[in-house]
Amino acid sequence: MKTEPKQAINGRFFSKPGTGIGVVTQELLQNIPVHKRADWQVIVDSFEAAARVPQGFVCSILRPWWKRDDLVRQ
Repeated sequence: MKTEPKQAINGRFFSKPGTGIGVVTQELLQNIPVHKRADWQVIVDSFEAAARVPQGFVCSILRPWWKRDDLVRQ
């Protein structure tokens, strides 16, 4: 019987693997026991970030319809 995820985590930091928060997020998810991973949903913003999520987690791609404010404007 399949259960729905009970917790969600912002996986946007998988898009920035070289940063400190990207490393911390990766380590956090790798330390969750394999039998508990189905209880977690990881929400990412790209297919590349989804590929970095460890196996066993429910992964959803959420692409916003607005432009990001933290990008350099031309």
